[in-house]
Amino acid sequence: MAFCGIAELELIIEIDTSKTEKVEQEVVLSNLYYQPNGFFQTPKKMKDACEKADKQLDKILHPIYYSTFPGPRALWERLPKGSASLERVRNWVNSQLIGELHCRPPRIVYAHFTKQRPDYLHQADIMEMPNDHGRRYSLCVIDCASRYKDGRALTRKLSSKVAMAFEDIYNDPNSFLNWPVTLKVGQDTEMKGEVTILFESHGTQIEHTELGHYVSLAFVNSLHSRLRPRLFKGMQRKELIAKRINKDWVKSFRLTIMAINNEKTRHINMKPIDAHLLKKVPLKFQSVPPENDLLPLGIMKKSN
Repeated sequence: MAFCGIAELELIIEIDTSKTEKVEQEVVLSNLYYQPNGFFQTPKKMKDACEKADKQLDKILHPIYYSTFPGPRALWERLPKGSASLERVRNWVNSQLIGELHCRPPRIVYAHFTKQRPDYLHQADIMEMPNDHGRRYSLCVIDCASRYKDGRALTRKLSSKVAMAFEDIYNDPNSFLNWPVTLKVGQDTEMKGEVTILFESHGTQIEHTELGHYVSLAFVNSLHSRLRPRLFKGMQRKELIAKRINKDWVKSFRLTIMAINNEKTRHINMKPIDAHLLKKVPLKFQSVPPENDLLPLGIMKKSN
């Protein structure tokens, strides 16, 4: 502030904020334009300098690569520190004729399961767990289209007990699962007998997978691999607090399944609890490639 006699005057400095972005751009461009080894007044001179640097890098990489054909990372580690980045070395290897022949093409992720209607196909399997007051097993069911899951704890692996658990799941008003068109299960005896009678009474076709062919139950096996570690973490946490062995997993079993239902799934890019409400679940990745793309390399499909 400045004083003039008894009057008080305020000095106001106006700052043009619209120029801040321009100043930031000038700083970035200056860092790109002015190099430690000089600066380039024209784009042609900058291009010539880049080509010269590439030739120098080629002279260093060529004898090393064509002697033992190391991979990009091993080749990069043998260079003087700071001479080139790993990405630059990888691009150089891929630009070589030998590198082009042996480089891996980009991996395309296919959705090998194309059933998009909820409650069309379910998978079910039994997971063994620690003995929690007589309950040593858990029945897990998953809808293959929406990835919605549910399950029940079991005391014994009998077809009668499993049938009661199935009926409790599908008749539960809080569960989104309905009786499916097809149920895929393993060859275990507890999945036969009364279980077969129960599902046939509701018009569901049961498919038993081949013995040892676990890929056919990939969805429910994936659920096991996600569910089991979470349940064991809960038991281990209680053990650390109480300083004694803990086998209580039943209380948190269904809560954990509901938590997984509220987590986004990669292949459908949605939460299962939201996807199950749709008539058709969209796939994030493209469907299975055409039959011709699945043929071995070098074999062409005969035209009619």
